[in-house]
Amino acid sequence: MYLESITIKNYRKFRSLDNTICFVQPSVIEMGIDEDQTKSVIAPSTTLIIGKNNSGKTTIVNALKMLCQNVQPSASDFNLSYLNELFSQYKKQFEENPATKFEDVETPNLEFTLRVKIDFSDDDLMTHLSPFISISEKGNGKPVTVCIIVKVVLAEEAAFKEEVKNIFSTISFDDRELEKKQHFEKFHSLLSKDTTLIKVDGNLYHILFVDLSDEIAEKFSLKKLINIKEIKANRHLKEGVLSDVFNKIVSFQFSNDTHSRTTLEKSILGINKQISLDVGAKSSDISQVLGQVENSNKVDLSLSGNVSYDAIMKGLIKYNFMDGDDYIPEDQFGLGYINLLNIIGEIIHFVDSYEDKSHLSRINLLFIEEPEAFMHPQMQEFFIKRIDNAVKKALEIANSYAANKKILQCQLAITTHSSHIVNSKIHSSNTFNNLNYLTSINRCTKAINLTDEVVVSNEDENKKEKLNFIKNI
Repeated sequence: MYLESITIKNYRKFRSLDNTICFVQPSVIEMGIDEDQTKSVIAPSTTLIIGKNNSGKTTIVNALKMLCQNVQPSASDFNLSYLNELFSQYKKQFEENPATKFEDVETPNLEFTLRVKIDFSDDDLMTHLSPFISISEKGNGKPVTVCIIVKVVLAEEAAFKEEVKNIFSTISFDDRELEKKQHFEKFHSLLSKDTTLIKVDGNLYHILFVDLSDEIAEKFSLKKLINIKEIKANRHLKEGVLSDVFNKIVSFQFSNDTHSRTTLEKSILGINKQISLDVGAKSSDISQVLGQVENSNKVDLSLSGNVSYDAIMKGLIKYNFMDGDDYIPEDQFGLGYINLLNIIGEIIHFVDSYEDKSHLSRINLLFIEEPEAFMHPQMQEFFIKRIDNAVKKALEIANSYAANKKILQCQLAITTHSSHIVNSKIHSSNTFNNLNYLTSINRCTKAINLTDEVVVSNEDENKKEKLNFIKNI
């Protein structure tokens, strides 16, 4: 089971055309069966999302997180061009008939279509998807694409239209062009969390999950179906970022290694005993001085060791990094290496915490945002070529501590500006599947999905833009 595509409508920079992002089918990564295999499995199953700044790359993961976490959208989540068109429709109908109820104009809404590809097996647990799969599809044994349509609609549509009418009722038609901006801002503010509209159960919007027959799936949770891990771009690397991520790794690994944790806790107990012995005399000295002011039967002092497992995990481990034969502190590392180590650290933690066989019941998505930040072009190319070895080694180490050897199956998506990463991805995977090129036209995002089919079959005039992009690569 994997996410085949997501179509985004009216959300942020996306409108209703050229708004589908396609994802590559993941490969299974399993140690022990073919450990000497040199063929890349990660690069071919990595989806690249390419585009200039502010073209909508981050919008994709933001949309998925909003839906999976069941978060209410804000006014800024609606496409501005879409809202302007709706505002003009409301305005036109009001000018024609001030008593109108705006029955012919829709209220602002968002829509997302997730296509999930399933290749059925006896081990699959389809509980989370059952509302969207028919019995005939389950029984035919063939791969099927299941569509989940997510509609985000206003909870009180009638109240919204009444408030819009109130906005237009205050317009002085002599200076309406002058006031247009102000009235659009009022229209826009109706969709914000500070709106005057009535909320239902504290929510301004309903989030509905429907199938292709427009039947609503009750009590459906996308969070149970899709697990998202995001490694955000480090545009401003904060001090101690590597210590933070490696502390997280070591803490998780200790929590899952009973022997090592028990040994450490015994050591902590011994440290506390020694500290208590060393400071015991000091507590006696202080108590004698205190006794001159207050009877020691009422007030006394005892000092003891207070080293804890949590304190050690959070801040008492020092990390140094090798440069040749020298150990150097983190704050002397180059920004490119810090960014690379941070990404690798997050991947290690993702592999460590990956739930074995989870791909049988849910989709695992790992998003890496702009890994090229601060990296030299050569390092950018190596990132894709050698990420296979890094993930396999992380899985091998994780399995060395685990009772049951787990396999890894997740979809990796990378947003990037880097032509070096794009070039390396194409050559290491020997395919154009699946590059998503985002471009901004009239302040709206247009998604161009590149595939091998486009490269081979170039007779179609509509494919010229895609082919031109490939030639530029």
